[in-house]
Amino acid sequence: MATSASKNDTKHDFTVYHGKKIAVVLSIQGKQKVCRGTASYKFHAALGPVLAVRIEGEENHGVPELLLSETSWLGGIGVDTQYGCDYCFVPSASAAEAGC
Repeated sequence: MATSASKNDTKHDFTVYHGKKIAVVLSIQGKQKVCRGTASYKFHAALGPVLAVRIEGEENHGVPELLLSETSWLGGIGVDTQYGCDYCFVPSASAAEAGC
């Protein structure tokens, strides 16, 4: 089972999130936007190891993915308790601060 990582942690093992349902909580112009999708752990030529979260929803055109870099991730990661997913990733805060 994965553990929560704080904003100050520098090492992450994104392989544990492969195949899991992920909520990515973004702050856009002061408003919160939650993107949900299934994660795939893969290697990206420019970014290295990433977690690619294929975003679900009718409002999305095509099949967008959010790429979360394993080596440079500084945000919060926690078990999701409010978005209907397995885990919650918050780029701008720790998982505890985001209320995952």
